[in-house]
Amino acid sequence: MKAFRRLFAGEKVEFLVTWIHTGGRATEPKASSTAYYWREAIYHAYVTVEWEDKWMERDMRGFMGEVKKKLRPLSLNGEAAFINFPDGVMAKRYEQAYFGNNSEELRRIKKIWDKDNFFKWDQGVRLPGTGSDKEPWDGNEPNDEDLTDSLAGEQWNFYETKDIVKDLQGLDDLGY
Repeated sequence: MKAFRRLFAGEKVEFLVTWIHTGGRATEPKASSTAYYWREAIYHAYVTVEWEDKWMERDMRGFMGEVKKKLRPLSLNGEAAFINFPDGVMAKRYEQAYFGNNSEELRRIKKIWDKDNFFKWDQGVRLPGTGSDKEPWDGNEPNDEDLTDSLAGEQWNFYETKDIVKDLQGLDDLGY
Protein backbone atom coordinates (compact mmCIF):
# COMPACT_ATOMS: atom_id res chain seq x y z
CA MET A 1 0.00 0.00 0.00
CA LYS A 2 2.81 2.41 0.90
CA ALA A 3 4.63 1.71 -2.35
CA PHE A 4 1.43 2.24 -4.34
CA ARG A 5 0.73 5.57 -2.64
CA ARG A 6 4.32 6.69 -3.21
CA LEU A 7 4.52 5.56 -6.85
CA PHE A 8 1.16 6.99 -7.89
CA ALA A 9 0.81 10.06 -5.67
CA GLY A 10 -1.54 12.58 -7.28
CA GLU A 11 -2.96 10.11 -9.83
CA LYS A 12 -6.60 9.02 -10.03
CA VAL A 13 -5.92 5.42 -9.04
CA GLU A 14 -6.94 2.93 -6.36
CA PHE A 15 -5.38 -0.23 -4.94
CA LEU A 16 -7.98 -2.45 -3.28
CA VAL A 17 -7.52 -5.64 -1.30
CA THR A 18 -10.61 -7.50 -0.13
CA TRP A 19 -10.24 -10.39 2.29
CA ILE A 20 -13.03 -12.95 2.10
CA HIS A 21 -13.18 -15.39 5.01
CA THR A 22 -13.77 -19.00 4.11
CA GLY A 23 -13.47 -22.01 6.34
CA GLY A 24 -16.28 -23.33 8.51
CA ARG A 25 -18.47 -25.84 6.71
CA ALA A 26 -16.66 -25.23 3.42
CA THR A 27 -13.73 -27.18 4.84
CA GLU A 28 -15.79 -30.27 5.72
CA PRO A 29 -15.88 -32.04 2.32
CA LYS A 30 -12.60 -33.49 1.07
CA ALA A 31 -10.76 -31.43 -1.52
CA SER A 32 -11.44 -34.15 -4.09
CA SER A 33 -15.20 -34.25 -3.38
CA THR A 34 -16.12 -31.17 -5.45
CA ALA A 35 -14.68 -28.91 -8.13
CA TYR A 36 -13.70 -26.47 -5.40
CA TYR A 37 -10.30 -27.90 -4.54
CA TRP A 38 -8.85 -25.31 -2.18
CA ARG A 39 -10.99 -26.15 0.87
CA GLU A 40 -8.10 -25.63 3.28
CA ALA A 41 -8.03 -21.89 2.60
CA ILE A 42 -8.98 -19.63 5.45
CA TYR A 43 -9.16 -16.47 3.31
CA HIS A 44 -9.37 -15.51 -0.33
CA ALA A 45 -7.76 -12.21 -1.23
CA TYR A 46 -9.27 -10.27 -4.09
CA VAL A 47 -6.77 -7.68 -5.26
CA THR A 48 -7.59 -4.99 -7.82
CA VAL A 49 -6.17 -1.78 -9.16
CA GLU A 50 -8.38 0.87 -10.72
CA TRP A 51 -7.50 3.93 -12.78
CA GLU A 52 -9.27 6.62 -14.76
CA ASP A 53 -6.63 7.89 -17.18
CA LYS A 54 -5.82 5.58 -20.08
CA TRP A 55 -2.10 6.36 -19.93
CA MET A 56 -1.98 4.70 -16.49
CA GLU A 57 -2.87 1.22 -17.80
CA ARG A 58 0.66 -0.08 -18.38
CA ASP A 59 1.83 1.19 -14.97
CA MET A 60 -1.22 -0.26 -13.21
CA ARG A 61 -0.81 -3.66 -14.87
CA GLY A 62 2.90 -3.63 -14.05
CA PHE A 63 2.18 -2.87 -10.40
CA MET A 64 -0.45 -5.61 -10.25
CA GLY A 65 2.06 -8.08 -11.72
CA GLU A 66 4.50 -7.27 -8.91
CA VAL A 67 1.77 -7.67 -6.29
CA LYS A 68 0.88 -11.11 -7.65
CA LYS A 69 4.53 -12.20 -7.63
CA LYS A 70 4.70 -11.34 -3.93
CA LEU A 71 1.34 -12.88 -2.97
CA ARG A 72 1.38 -16.08 -5.07
CA PRO A 73 3.91 -17.90 -2.81
CA LEU A 74 1.56 -17.30 0.14
CA SER A 75 -1.29 -19.20 -1.55
CA LEU A 76 -1.95 -22.91 -1.09
CA ASN A 77 0.75 -24.90 -2.87
CA GLY A 78 2.12 -21.55 -4.07
CA GLU A 79 -0.32 -21.51 -6.98
CA ALA A 80 -3.92 -21.51 -5.78
CA ALA A 81 -6.46 -19.15 -7.27
CA PHE A 82 -10.22 -18.88 -6.77
CA ILE A 83 -12.22 -19.24 -9.99
CA ASN A 84 -14.72 -16.58 -8.91
CA PHE A 85 -11.90 -14.08 -9.44
CA PRO A 86 -10.58 -15.08 -12.88
CA ASP A 87 -7.17 -13.77 -13.90
CA GLY A 88 -6.58 -13.43 -17.64
CA VAL A 89 -2.82 -13.63 -17.13
CA MET A 90 -3.04 -17.28 -16.08
CA ALA A 91 -3.39 -18.43 -19.66
CA LYS A 92 -1.79 -21.89 -19.41
CA ARG A 93 -2.03 -23.03 -15.82
CA TYR A 94 -5.45 -21.80 -14.80
CA GLU A 95 -6.96 -25.28 -14.40
CA GLN A 96 -4.32 -26.29 -11.86
CA ALA A 97 -4.64 -22.96 -10.05
CA TYR A 98 -8.46 -23.12 -9.91
CA PHE A 99 -9.16 -26.85 -9.60
CA GLY A 100 -5.92 -28.39 -8.27
CA ASN A 101 -5.78 -32.16 -8.66
CA ASN A 102 -9.49 -32.21 -9.57
CA SER A 103 -8.92 -30.89 -13.11
CA GLU A 104 -8.59 -34.34 -14.73
CA GLU A 105 -11.84 -35.54 -13.14
CA LEU A 106 -13.59 -32.33 -14.23
CA ARG A 107 -12.35 -32.88 -17.78
CA ARG A 108 -13.71 -36.44 -17.70
CA ILE A 109 -17.11 -35.14 -16.55
CA LYS A 110 -17.08 -32.41 -19.21
CA LYS A 111 -16.50 -35.05 -21.90
CA ILE A 112 -19.64 -36.86 -20.74
CA TRP A 113 -21.96 -33.88 -20.18
CA ASP A 114 -20.58 -31.23 -22.55
CA LYS A 115 -18.81 -33.13 -25.31
CA ASP A 116 -19.69 -30.37 -27.82
CA ASN A 117 -18.04 -27.79 -25.55
CA PHE A 118 -21.15 -25.60 -25.43
CA PHE A 119 -20.09 -24.21 -22.03
CA LYS A 120 -16.78 -22.81 -23.22
CA TRP A 121 -14.98 -19.78 -21.87
CA ASP A 122 -11.34 -18.75 -21.78
CA GLN A 123 -10.70 -20.24 -18.35
CA GLY A 124 -13.30 -22.96 -18.15
CA VAL A 125 -12.78 -26.69 -17.80
CA ARG A 126 -11.30 -27.93 -21.05
CA LEU A 127 -12.19 -31.13 -22.85
CA PRO A 128 -9.66 -33.94 -22.45
CA GLY A 129 -6.79 -33.65 -24.91
CA THR A 130 -7.08 -29.87 -25.33
CA GLY A 131 -4.27 -27.98 -23.64
CA SER A 132 -2.29 -29.06 -20.64
CA ASP A 133 -1.58 -27.83 -17.15
CA LYS A 134 1.10 -30.45 -16.64
CA GLU A 135 4.27 -28.47 -17.41
CA PRO A 136 6.20 -27.69 -14.21
CA TRP A 137 5.20 -24.47 -12.47
CA ASP A 138 8.13 -22.07 -12.42
CA GLY A 139 6.36 -19.50 -10.25
CA ASN A 140 6.22 -16.95 -13.07
CA GLU A 141 3.18 -15.66 -14.86
CA PRO A 142 3.15 -13.66 -18.08
CA ASN A 143 3.91 -9.99 -17.63
CA ASP A 144 0.73 -8.03 -16.91
CA GLU A 145 2.17 -4.97 -18.66
CA ASP A 146 2.45 -6.90 -21.92
CA LEU A 147 -1.31 -7.47 -21.84
CA THR A 148 -2.04 -3.78 -22.35
CA ASP A 149 -1.58 -3.72 -26.11
CA SER A 150 -2.89 -7.24 -26.72
CA LEU A 151 -6.12 -6.58 -24.81
CA ALA A 152 -6.68 -3.31 -26.62
CA GLY A 153 -6.06 -5.07 -29.94
CA GLU A 154 -8.56 -7.81 -29.10
CA GLN A 155 -11.32 -5.23 -28.78
CA TRP A 156 -11.11 -4.63 -32.53
CA ASN A 157 -11.68 -8.32 -33.25
CA PHE A 158 -15.29 -7.97 -32.09
CA TYR A 159 -16.09 -5.15 -34.48
CA GLU A 160 -17.03 -6.05 -38.01
CA THR A 161 -18.81 -3.83 -40.47
CA LYS A 162 -20.18 -4.22 -43.94
CA ASP A 163 -21.22 -0.57 -44.27
CA ILE A 164 -19.16 1.90 -42.21
CA VAL A 165 -21.33 4.88 -43.22
CA LYS A 166 -24.46 3.12 -42.00
CA ASP A 167 -22.74 2.11 -38.74
CA LEU A 168 -21.57 5.67 -38.12
CA GLN A 169 -25.06 6.99 -38.86
CA GLY A 170 -26.44 4.50 -36.34
CA LEU A 171 -24.05 5.82 -33.71
CA ASP A 172 -25.06 9.38 -34.58
CA ASP A 173 -28.72 8.43 -34.22
CA LEU A 174 -27.93 7.14 -30.74
CA GLY A 175 -26.39 10.49 -29.81
CA TYR A 176 -22.75 9.57 -30.12
